[in-house]
Amino acid sequence: MGKPPTKKSARWTRRKNHTTTPQRDAQVTLGANVRKAREALDLSQEAFADRCNFHRSHMGEIERGESNVTIATMLILARTLKTTIYDLLKGV
Repeated sequence: MGKPPTKKSARWTRRKNHTTTPQRDAQVTLGANVRKAREALDLSQEAFADRCNFHRSHMGEIERGESNVTIATMLILARTLKTTIYDLLKGV
């Protein structure tokens, strides 16, 4: 077994100039839809993250399109927002 990655390793390095890909576009669109639905319920990011049982920083990554969200996570988001996965993926 190798050592866990450090912040200086390639895994933890974020590129400043993200190239646009269909996957990245989908993540950004999903994140924008989540943020819009959260704000419509007048929830702070922290309160929403608590309701979803996620860490606030992870919720920020989702809303910025920096996280590759699983179907299980989308289901939690949709149920907490009282909407559907279909609505969260509109525009993807």
